[in-house]
Amino acid sequence: MTNVSGNFQAPTYLAQVEQWGLQEITLHSTRHYDNPFTEVQLRGHFRSGEQEVVAEGFYDGNQTWKVRLMPQIQGRWTFDTSSNDPELTMQSGSFDVGVPGPDNHGPVTVQGQYHFAYADGTPYFPLGTTIYNWLNRDEKLELRTLATLTNSPFNKVRFLIFPKYYLYNTVEPPLYPYPLIGERTLSPDRFSGELFANSVQSVEEAFDLSRFNPAFFAHIEARLRELQTLNIEAELILFHPYDSWGFSNMGAAHDEAYLQYVVARFAAFRNVWWTLANEYDLFGRFLGDRMKEEKNWDHLFQLVQKLDPYQHLRGIHNCFDWYDHSKPWVTHVVIQHQGKELYQVTLDAKKKYSKPVIVEEYGYEGSIPFEWGNRSAGEVVNLHWEVTMAGGYGSHGET
Repeated sequence: MTNVSGNFQAPTYLAQVEQWGLQEITLHSTRHYDNPFTEVQLRGHFRSGEQEVVAEGFYDGNQTWKVRLMPQIQGRWTFDTSSNDPELTMQSGSFDVGVPGPDNHGPVTVQGQYHFAYADGTPYFPLGTTIYNWLNRDEKLELRTLATLTNSPFNKVRFLIFPKYYLYNTVEPPLYPYPLIGERTLSPDRFSGELFANSVQSVEEAFDLSRFNPAFFAHIEARLRELQTLNIEAELILFHPYDSWGFSNMGAAHDEAYLQYVVARFAAFRNVWWTLANEYDLFGRFLGDRMKEEKNWDHLFQLVQKLDPYQHLRGIHNCFDWYDHSKPWVTHVVIQHQGKELYQVTLDAKKKYSKPVIVEEYGYEGSIPFEWGNRSAGEVVNLHWEVTMAGGYGSHGET
C-alpha cells in the first residue's frame, strides 16, 4: 500500500432521503492497493436517537468505496466511518430522513404466523413470477421483461444473481461477476444442452475470485431500482447449480466473500428478499460439491442473517428434499412441489413449520416436452388456487 497524495476528499451523500429510502455515502482514497477488495475494511455507523445501524462498506472500483443505509425511522441522522485506510476512516456527516413517498411502505416482513406485511403495517399478499436468468442475457430482453411486468399483476419476481447454464439458456452472459483471467476455454459440448455442463477450466483458472466486477453488480442495482419503482419485490437467489462457470463450486471462503459483498451492496434496497439457493439439494446430488451440504447451508444462512442490518426475508428452495424450515434463521417456508395434493402439502407445511408458506414452483406454464414446464393455463390457475385456499402463497412461472 502506498500513499500517492495527501489530499483527503470529503464524503458525498444526500442531504435528505425518505424513510426506507437509500442513503449512499461515497468515499475516495488516493492510496494504491494490490487488491482493494481484500485489503480494505470499511464500516459506516449510523445513528438517530436511540437507533444505531452498522453497515459494511464495499469497494466500487476506481478508488471509490461506498456505504449504504436504509433508514427505518424519520428524523435527523448522523454517521461516521471506521476503516483501516486513513483516508476513509473518521469521515462524518448528517442528513435528514423524511416521510416515505406514497408507494413506499418499507420492506416486507412476516406478519403474525402465516402472512406478510410491509413495515408500515400494510398487508402484503405475494403474487410472484419467475424470471431466473433475465439479467444475464441481453438488454432487449430485460427491457421487454420490465415492460411486461409493468402491465402485469405480479408484485414479486425471483431471479438468479449468477448466470445460468441449462436447457434453453446456453449463452455466455454479457458481464461476469468476477474478472476473467485470459480467455474462456469451453468444453466441446458447451452448447449441447447437457445439464450441468462445465467448462474445461476450473473456476480459479478462468476467473480471479479475489476480486469482483463492480459493473456486474451495478447492473443488478439498476434493475432493483426499476423493480422498486414498479412496487415489485425482488427475490434474489444467491446460489444455484445450473452452472458452466464454476460459481456453484468456489469453495467456502469465496462463498463467504461473495455473500459479504452482495449483502453490503444490496441490503439497503427495501424490496430485496434473500433466497439462499435454488434447488439447494442438487449441489451434492449432481455436482459432487461437498462444500454445500446442509450443515454448510446452515452456516451460509446464518452469515446472511448476521451481515444484514435490516433482516430481510430469508428462504431456500428445494428440488427433492425440503430444508428444515423450522430453523430460526429461516423466515418463511419455500417449497417446490409438482405432484398431486398441493392443497394438503401446503397445509402440512404450515402445520409443521408454523411459518408463512410460499410454493415457489408447482410447475411452469408452457408447452415444452418436460413435465416441469408444460402446464396448461387452466392447470396453473387450479394449482395456484389450491395453494391459496390452504392459506399459502404461490409463484407463477412459464417456459
